[in-house]
Amino acid sequence: MTEQLKTVREFMAEYADPLPEELNGKEQLIADLGFNSLTLFELVDEAEKRFSVSFNDDEIMQIVTVDDFIDLLNRKNAKF
Repeated sequence: MTEQLKTVREFMAEYADPLPEELNGKEQLIADLGFNSLTLFELVDEAEKRFSVSFNDDEIMQIVTVDDFIDLLNRKNAKF
């Protein structure tokens, strides 16, 4: 597991429980990890604060997997 994946897993664990001990990034936030739309928006809101980034609605709607979330954070040059 990469450092970014570990950091995101720890962050996501605050919003979905239980998360698998190991993530491969391919897990879907809603279908595999049990997020719902409200939890996803809470996750994004906290990510904006924690990682000093800003997401628009179109970007949020494209987050399906853990890797999608990490890719978006990377595109925003998030420091994690």
